[in-house]
Amino acid sequence: MQHPRKTRPEGAIILSMIAGVFIMINGLIVAILGAVMTFMFIPAGIIVLIAGLILGLVVLIAAIKLSQRPEDNITWGVIILIFSLLSIVIGGGFIIGMILGFIGGLLAIVWNA
Repeated sequence: MQHPRKTRPEGAIILSMIAGVFIMINGLIVAILGAVMTFMFIPAGIIVLIAGLILGLVVLIAAIKLSQRPEDNITWGVIILIFSLLSIVIGGGFIIGMILGFIGGLLAIVWNA
């Protein structure tokens, strides 16, 4: 008996969504701890916060769009992959976010309907 074909790359979607959340949380924590513990220049903390939120949101939104339009899996997979790798500047979502995003992006790229 054959298994029914999947209509969406669920693994890629789930991993990428988790990665986006980790990246956003990491950006927030790095900004707060940096500002509190080192009395860093406040605009630098705001820049880190904004970068973390933007990178995480792009990964999260790309995962949602991948869920809605799985036929564009290569486009959304590349976006997830690139923005997950770019998140290393703010800590990579505790590194696990970057790794999950990287794997999720690769899974999206190689997925066949």
